[in-house]
Amino acid sequence: MHGLMLVGIIAFVMAVFAPSVSAQAVRHTSDFNHMKTGFPLTGVHINVECETCHVGGLFKGTPTDCAGCHSPGRRVVATFKPANHMVTNAACETCHTNTVSFLGARFNHVGVQPKACMTCHAGLTGPGKPSGHIQTTLSCDSCHRTSTWLPAGYDHAGVLPACISCHNGSSAKGKPANHLITTAACDSCHKSGFTTFLGAVYDHIGVAPGACATCHISGTFGAKTKVAGHIPTSSISCDSCHVGTGFVSFAGSTMNHAAVAGTSCSTCHSGSYTSQGSFLGGAKAKPANHVVTSAECNTCHLGFNTFLGGLFNHATATPPVAGICETCHNGVKALGKTNTVTHNGTIASCDTCHGTANGYTSFAGASFTHAGVVAGTCGTCHLGQSAGVKTKTQAHIPTTGNACDACHLNTTSFLSPTMNHTAVASTSCATCHNGSYATEGTQLGGALGKPGTHIATTGACNTCHHSFTTFLGAVYDHAGVTATTCGTCHIPGTSGAKMKPANHIPTTSNACDACHKAGYSSFVGAIINHAAVTIYRCDNCHTNGSYLGSPKLKPSNHIPTTITGSLDCNTCHSSTTAFTTEKMNHNGATTGCKTCHNNGTSYLGNMFKMTLGNHEGSKATDDCSQSGCHRPLGNQGTSWVKWN
Repeated sequence: MHGLMLVGIIAFVMAVFAPSVSAQAVRHTSDFNHMKTGFPLTGVHINVECETCHVGGLFKGTPTDCAGCHSPGRRVVATFKPANHMVTNAACETCHTNTVSFLGARFNHVGVQPKACMTCHAGLTGPGKPSGHIQTTLSCDSCHRTSTWLPAGYDHAGVLPACISCHNGSSAKGKPANHLITTAACDSCHKSGFTTFLGAVYDHIGVAPGACATCHISGTFGAKTKVAGHIPTSSISCDSCHVGTGFVSFAGSTMNHAAVAGTSCSTCHSGSYTSQGSFLGGAKAKPANHVVTSAECNTCHLGFNTFLGGLFNHATATPPVAGICETCHNGVKALGKTNTVTHNGTIASCDTCHGTANGYTSFAGASFTHAGVVAGTCGTCHLGQSAGVKTKTQAHIPTTGNACDACHLNTTSFLSPTMNHTAVASTSCATCHNGSYATEGTQLGGALGKPGTHIATTGACNTCHHSFTTFLGAVYDHAGVTATTCGTCHIPGTSGAKMKPANHIPTTSNACDACHKAGYSSFVGAIINHAAVTIYRCDNCHTNGSYLGSPKLKPSNHIPTTITGSLDCNTCHSSTTAFTTEKMNHNGATTGCKTCHNNGTSYLGNMFKMTLGNHEGSKATDDCSQSGCHRPLGNQGTSWVKWN
């Protein structure tokens, strides 16, 4: 497509400057389609005779680019660049974009060096500055864009404050006829970035107070004057009210009532000056629903800043207001029940609940007398149907009845209710005790849910917790718990179940029930099951009197033994239910036989005793096994078992 356009443009340029030929002289060959050559005839090329381009009847080699014809010395003669053409080696079609005329060419400034405009725009090859141009030595592109001369943006940067050198009404716009009379430089007031005269800010410094009217009167110097809806003032100066804004705006003025102290309120607050200023919507008048009165505004409205807070003196009103509140408080003249659809349904006078304690200054603090209200009917008002009274909070536990008084026994406050579980007997515990209502009420921190350390269970709360006043004292029903899995809960940090105390005998198994079998209601009364502690030595427990259950220790009259190496209590005591069943294992004995077998010893046991020195000629200093009779050093008996 781009090639076809280029060819068309070239053909157009050739045709424009080819010798003029009348329409009657042009020979048309209706059966030849020039599009097939790749060079469509467009613009002025359509009317050019074939021989103009196909010189000497030659078709092959006919130029298809602009410069092929529109350059001097070429075979095809066509108009070429004049002497005052801009110096460029760009192709013709770069700027001349149609085949109708050379006029309307648009120079592409891309690539032109900044500040080089005068190379062409000196009035020779390109337009230069007109005679009325502002005197400047700046390059054209300091103010003008490359697409059009206007609008030009003059760069005031670096210009000394001598605005009048240009802004004199000839070279550039000057002061209009209705300009304030001043000899100050333009930029004393016009400071908007030198892009517009609008937004000028007059410097009022030095203007004498009370002299505003010198300029701000109708038709003088174009200064802003009082609008048609301005409140009536004559001798009052503008700056009595228009202050605090630096004299840059009349908006935001603050009415100075002290300046109009001798004027009655209704002079302005009559409804004729409601558009005056932005302060509280102008000089407001009494609204249609104002209490009917002919008194001046400041009888009730004691401040000048707002009409709000006006105080009607109910104490001195005539007739007395007691019992006739609705005369004004009907929702039209003064706030009444009809202003809120949620007021409870009552025909009593306002002061029945909204008493005189607050001096008729507020509806807040009303105290409804619940005397006579039928028990169980609280929801008539406290469910939000028609009562503007307190309703259940979002975090309230799920209830559907009207009987708020089942739990809220205090009619003056909903705080500190006492939960009545009887009222929700048909509701499962988890309906409330799921963690979603922990802020409801103050009793036990609300409807508490299971803590993170609670035993894992899906059973209802009251399966174990049988009290409605505390979670403490719960009795876990162990029925169905798999034997030997006690440690799932009864290990440190898990489920809040009771753990082994520090002085429990050493165990590592989860099978608490190996010893604790008393109906799972108490750890007391456990019977040690030695089969469950076979990995421990007897002396781990039976030599330490600090363990729970007081494992039996060696009595003081136990035969002298020192447990060493592989020896343990069960070396002799083969029963785990009684120490009385034992068989002395003399292997490893570290004392002489007579320590136990000499008459006069009182150690526990039924060992054979003999008085040494009176036995078979033994000496009192001899020991049984050293006598030469009893083994192992003698000959009689079996070592450590039998005497003979």
